[in-house]
Order: sequence, then C-alpha cells, then structure tokens
Amino acid sequence: AIFNLFLHFKRHLKVQLEIFFTSVHLKIAGCGSASYEQRELALESLVEFCREPSLMLELYENYDCDVRCTNLFETLAKFLVTRGVPPEEGQARGNFTSLHKLAFSGLMSILHSLSLRCASHKHFRRDQLETLEQ
Repeated sequence: AIFNLFLHFKRHLKVQLEIFFTSVHLKIAGCGSASYEQRELALESLVEFCREPSLMLELYENYDCDVRCTNLFETLAKFLVTRGVPPEEGQARGNFTSLHKLAFSGLMSILHSLSLRCASHKHFRRDQLETLEQ
C-alpha cells in the first residue's frame, strides 16, 4: 500500500519519501537492535522499490542531483552493497543469510534498471545515426 502511494504521488511527496527511506527503511534494515524479522521486512520493502526502474532514475535525478536533498540513490546503493555480502570473519566468510540475499537482490535490481536505461539509449542513438545517414 505504501509502495503504491509513493509510486503514484511521488512528485507531491518528495520530502516524505526521503524521510521514509532514510529514517524508516534504512534505519530499521541496518539497525542491529531491530529483530531479524523487522530487518527482513524493511529490506523486502526496499527491494520492491528497487525493482521499479523508473523510480531508481527518479531517485537519482530528484535527490542526488538536488543540493537541498540527501543523496538518496547513492545512500541506498551503498547500503545494499555493504549488506549484500556477509562480513569477513577471519579468513572465511560468514553465513549468507536471507538479509544478504535481499540486499544483493536489491542491488541487482538497480543494476538491471541501469542496464535497461543504457540499452534504451544505445537503441535510440542507433536509430538517430541511421536517420542521419539517410
């Protein structure tokens, strides 16, 4: 329900979305005092946002490129990178949990949306070149 609310009213809820991500989702998902289930729910919700390609672009354009806002896209990406792999414990890696899997999935969703965007621009440029050549 919250995802749909932000998806449809994101232009009118810019400050609220920023607070929602930084003060609610990222805090709960990264908080050691939150229960495992709470962190998992927060990460699942973040992954839902990450799976929306246009939202990731809009986060970058509307927050990271605005000097008055938090670098929300950068913060989200760094959060997922640091949570996507278990910390090293000595020489061996720790256990790979569902939290790591969710964070990695969110990161892959972001990379997928970036690749789709790059591919669409490549196709657009190819069409422009063909038009110019004719």
